[in-house]
Amino acid sequence: MNAPLYFAVLLLCATPVLTAQSHPLPSEMVAAFGPEHTWAEEMYLPVANPGAFIRARLTFENSSSTVKRVEIDWWFQAAGALPRSSHESFDVSYKPTAIARRAGTSSTFYVVGWAERTGQVIVESWTMPAAYLLGSATPQGGLQALSTFSHSPFIREVEWTSPSGTMEPVWDAACQPFSNELLLLPRGTPTRIVALNLSTRTLTELYNSTNLPVLAGHRTLAIGRNVLAGMVAISSRRKQWEHGMKLGPTDIEFLMYDSNSDGVFESTGVAQVDSLYVVLPGDWDNRYQE
Repeated sequence: MNAPLYFAVLLLCATPVLTAQSHPLPSEMVAAFGPEHTWAEEMYLPVANPGAFIRARLTFENSSSTVKRVEIDWWFQAAGALPRSSHESFDVSYKPTAIARRAGTSSTFYVVGWAERTGQVIVESWTMPAAYLLGSATPQGGLQALSTFSHSPFIREVEWTSPSGTMEPVWDAACQPFSNELLLLPRGTPTRIVALNLSTRTLTELYNSTNLPVLAGHRTLAIGRNVLAGMVAISSRRKQWEHGMKLGPTDIEFLMYDSNSDGVFESTGVAQVDSLYVVLPGDWDNRYQE
């Protein structure tokens, strides 16, 4: 055999072949958002008229190599018009595992996914440049107008991709807009909460269950604004779609406080599920902005 050709054949045989599922998504991370009105994230789009609203409830599907999509259920109402709803579905190239809004009222959300071929976590931003909300007359000449909603195409950008084999799929994510960080809760032991800086594209570990055993087994991460406590991130162990798994009174929530909304969690705490309203008695502002 010709020597250069023989060498090329050896190289070809030694090169690993990546299949479509070289790093399959673990079965426990397959989403099953069902009829009990569960969703991965909820957000509002900015609207100029205080008598109107556009609300999005976001879910995803990742059940097979051919079912990989982001789903949006819209509820909207123009001022003085009847509310309506619509649904959109978007196919993606990876398996989504988490969705995080930029803020309670925002035009941007983040989709975190898993590339089974390369074993990488992918973070995408989805931004809507413009939304249109109108009240239109009913075809039958009714007295009250119907709400109509449309929007420009999403601008999608890959914000970050983990080096292959360095991170397991992400259970959940939450955006801390005041530090421009995306909090990630990866699968694995110990349980970790890490922060992806969206400006520098660097990753920093914030907490782990080795030092904070209360975090062990947590799989859900959320952040919101409490009118008394400020920005609060909460982690717990139940996924949104696990309808049969109810949190018991002794289950522990892990709390991270940014009381002055400067982007820094200055303190942490814990609360049993049945006493969470005592620890955080104030109302929640679901439409907070940056």
